Amino acid sequence: MQRLKILILVENLSINKTSSGIGRSKLIMCLKHGKHDISCLHDDESDLSYSWLEGISLDKIRNSKLNSFERFLLKIPKIRGAFTYLDGFGISFSKKIKDWYKSINNHLKENQYDLILVLGTGMSFAAHFAMAKVKTNIPWIANIHDPFPKKFYPLPYSSEKDKNLVNHLLANNFKRVLDKANMVSFPSQLLMEWMCGFYQGIEGKCIVIPHPGILLNPEELPRTKGDEDSRLVFDEEKINILHLGTLLGPRNPTHLFNAFNSFILSYPDAKDYFKLYFVGSVAPELKETIKKFENKEGIVIIEKRISYRKSIELMQSATVLLIIEAIAKQSPFLPGKFSDYVYSKTPFIALTPMHSEVRRLLGEGYEYMTETDDEEGLILIFKKVWKLYQAGEKITFDRLDLINYVSKENINSILIKEAIAKFKINKN
Repeated sequence: MQRLKILILVENLSINKTSSGIGRSKLIMCLKHGKHDISCLHDDESDLSYSWLEGISLDKIRNSKLNSFERFLLKIPKIRGAFTYLDGFGISFSKKIKDWYKSINNHLKENQYDLILVLGTGMSFAAHFAMAKVKTNIPWIANIHDPFPKKFYPLPYSSEKDKNLVNHLLANNFKRVLDKANMVSFPSQLLMEWMCGFYQGIEGKCIVIPHPGILLNPEELPRTKGDEDSRLVFDEEKINILHLGTLLGPRNPTHLFNAFNSFILSYPDAKDYFKLYFVGSVAPELKETIKKFENKEGIVIIEKRISYRKSIELMQSATVLLIIEAIAKQSPFLPGKFSDYVYSKTPFIALTPMHSEVRRLLGEGYEYMTETDDEEGLILIFKKVWKLYQAGEKITFDRLDLINYVSKENINSILIKEAIAKFKINKN
């Protein structure tokens, strides 16, 4: 495979604060493992050494501060709103885009690259909007990790209030980004199809690059205070079922808790062996739900963010892992944890809609999968786990196809081969 000089524009590298920091860091290291020469312009405000990105040239963009007049305008709600309704951005975000634009241009004056990859974070695609304004002959790929803007999220993640003028303006601006990009990548096939339904004309330049599986050395990653919680030490004699990560509002675990309680009541001899762990932040709208169940038999809720390093350790020591998606007709998302779960070879229960990327990848034959509100289906899964345990057998996850799919080798192959073929890059 040819060795390319790649510039990556990335907004977030905070591996212990956000899932996007984890995902973007892993994708960067994925390309580093492909022996490519990687440089990064980033906008991460964390005071970190980025030890897990050793060998990567990192350069923080220059963030200009709001001047006194701009700060004054932001204090007046009607004026602040008026600026947002001009282009969908508002004063602060427009300034961020300008900062990115200046930094990119200055960097390209001093360096030459074969390829530029642009990565966003959360609901921010500032680097994408900036890159669309840059005049360059270097081919660039816009990575779209989630639907954008908010009005394009599937139910129940969006509502009528998201179909406002600001999101309409953002959609128009984003269409120009997608039109300008030489290639557009998505972590999921269904997300690619979903977005192409809103942005016609981009189909011919879209590719799927899944979230990479674990490829960071845990010993190089920083810890947090949350890692010290004594409840994070599993009893190896028990069946430890673990959900890692933030519990978002639409991903309501009520049916899971109900099924777990029903199972324990039906199989009282299993009560002393099953432990259901939830580790991570909880959305405000789920706080009351969590309180109802946190003291129930066998349910352990640790409402704090732990380090990515600790999460790797936990997922590799758990008996079974959990993916919970919203109760919905469809879900185009590929959760970042899916790839890590697969690569850890730890079996997992997937609670997912009938039409979802998770279901597409696992296949209908996957026996530890059901819909999020299917309590009877969940009880049957718990029974399968219990019977295996009673028989002295381990639950296994041996999906070489998926392990290969999320591997650094496959991701490098997809991205680089597609780029070389499409852009006719010729490196000796």
